Amino acid sequence: MALPWPPAPLSETWRPAAAPLASTVQVRVGEDATLQCPLLDIPAGAVLSWYRRAVGHGPELLLSIRSTGLVTHGPGVGPDKVSAAADGSLLLRASQRSDAAVYYCSVSRAVV
Repeated sequence: MALPWPPAPLSETWRPAAAPLASTVQVRVGEDATLQCPLLDIPAGAVLSWYRRAVGHGPELLLSIRSTGLVTHGPGVGPDKVSAAADGSLLLRASQRSDAAVYYCSVSRAVV
């Protein structure tokens, strides 16, 4: 199974940013995969979110991480399937063929 991973340049100014990832990650069914977010300069008070978009479907929120460390999972997605590391990378557990998609990370301002 291939997980497309396209890159994006780092944002120099504060504005919402999204980055599809740049490479393809090859994972066998049942294996875990770690995906790195290329948006490295995440300002305080920001929210880092991970999405995936499978062929023929709209974007699906996987999880959001506040700068406080609070993680919120998207609808129908639990910590048994995806989690985030301290560096903002995404861990996809027990990969299945249905996980083949384009994965995106984005940074936005936190809504209070």
